[in-house]
Amino acid sequence: MNRVASGVILVALIAGCRQLVGIGDREVAVADDAGIDAAPAVWRDAPCGDCVERACAAELAACANDPACAKAQACFARCDPVDEKCRSACRLDELAGLTTEMAALQSCQTQRCSSACRFACGGYVASSASCASCFAAQCCDAARACNESAGCLTRRFCRQRCVDDQVCRSGCNFSDGMQEDDALRGCQSKLCPAECTPWSCVGASPPFVTVSSIKVTLRVLTPTQTFGVVGGLRVRRCEATDTTCAFPAGEGFTSQETGAVELDVPLTNGAWAGYFEITDPAGTWVDEIVTPHPPLGADARLDVRGVSKSLRDSYARAVGASLRDDRGLVLVHALDCARADAAGLRFALSSGTDGETVEFYLRDVVAVRAADGTSMTQQGQAYGGFFDVKPGSVILTGTSQRVPPLAVFDRSIQIHAGKITYVDYSPAR
Repeated sequence: MNRVASGVILVALIAGCRQLVGIGDREVAVADDAGIDAAPAVWRDAPCGDCVERACAAELAACANDPACAKAQACFARCDPVDEKCRSACRLDELAGLTTEMAALQSCQTQRCSSACRFACGGYVASSASCASCFAAQCCDAARACNESAGCLTRRFCRQRCVDDQVCRSGCNFSDGMQEDDALRGCQSKLCPAECTPWSCVGASPPFVTVSSIKVTLRVLTPTQTFGVVGGLRVRRCEATDTTCAFPAGEGFTSQETGAVELDVPLTNGAWAGYFEITDPAGTWVDEIVTPHPPLGADARLDVRGVSKSLRDSYARAVGASLRDDRGLVLVHALDCARADAAGLRFALSSGTDGETVEFYLRDVVAVRAADGTSMTQQGQAYGGFFDVKPGSVILTGTSQRVPPLAVFDRSIQIHAGKITYVDYSPAR
C-alpha cells in the first residue's frame, strides 16, 4: 500500500484527521483524477485495515488505480465495518465507484477478513437497521455467499449504478454470480421485503424550483426481462384538469430506435401534475394514461411499460379477470428512495371496484392474482394493478407492509374505459 508523502501541510492534515477519528486509525492513499496521491483517507478500524492491506493487496492496488473506485473505497474505509448506515451512504454517494474492482476488493475482504472486520453475514450492506436485523435472522447465509462472490457483487453494483434506468438494469444479468444473486434476491423478496425497502425520503419537502419549464423524456419499453423499446407511438401531454385529454398541450412520437420522445412541460407553482396519453396508430399496443407521481418539478426520464393487446389478454386470463370493454386497467410501477424497485408495497383503490375487479401483481413478467391481505410487490418486479375498474376519478394508495405499516403515497388518477392508467411512482426523482 502506498504511503502518503510527507510534508508540513500534509502532516497537519493527518494530525487533524487523527483528532477526528481516533489515534489508531490507519491512513490509506487515495488517487485523485490524475492518478496522483491526494489527501489521505483513513481506516476507521485499524485491525480491519491491517487485514485488508495484507490479504487483499492486489485487489486494493487495482481499486487504487481507478479514481472512482479509490474514492469509494476511501468512503468505506472511514466507516466502522459494522456501521450499516455509514456503509449504505457510501454506496449511494459513490455510485461511480461501484466497479468490478470494488466488487473484487469487497469479495476478498469478506473471504479473508470477515473476522478482523467483525462482519455479520459477510459484511452485507443493508439499507437500514431493520433490514440488517431481518437479514441476520432470515438471509444471512445467502448474503454471505453473495458478498464472497465478486460476480454477485458485480451484478448488484451494476444495477445500483443504473439507478432507475430499466434498459441499463437489464444489461446487468451477467452469468457469473447469477446463482448467488438470485438466491439473495429471492430470500429478500420472500422474507424481508418490507424491512429492506428504504422510505426515508417519503414526506420530505420538494426542492425549491426556479425554472418555468422542464423537459421530460418518455420511453416506452417492451414487457420483457431484457426490455426492448417500442417506436411509433403517439404521446400527448395533457393537463390534470383536462380529464379526457380533449385539449392536448404538446405531442410527439416515440422513436423507432430508442422508443423515446422528448416533450417540453411548463410548470405551475413549481410543479406539473398532469399526465401523458399514449396511443398506437397501428392498434397493437393498449392505449395508456401515464401519471407520474410525485408531480414533476425537474427534467425527468419516464420509463413506461408498454402492454400489447395480446399480453393484456393473457394477463387477464391468468388472473381470471373479465376484461370488460366498459372498464379500465390500472398498472403501477413503484420505486423506493434508492430508486430501486420497491418491494413490500400493497396497492388499493378508494372506489371504482366491485366483485369483478381483480387485484394482481407481476412475478417474472407473469400476472398473479393477489391473495387477500398478503400480496405485494417484490424486489425486481415492483408492478401491481387492477383489472376491471369503473371509469372515473379514484384515489390510488401504496402502503408498505412493514410493521407497523407505512402509508407511502396516495394519488388521484383517472380511469378510462379500455385503457391502462399507468402510475409511475418515484419519490426520489
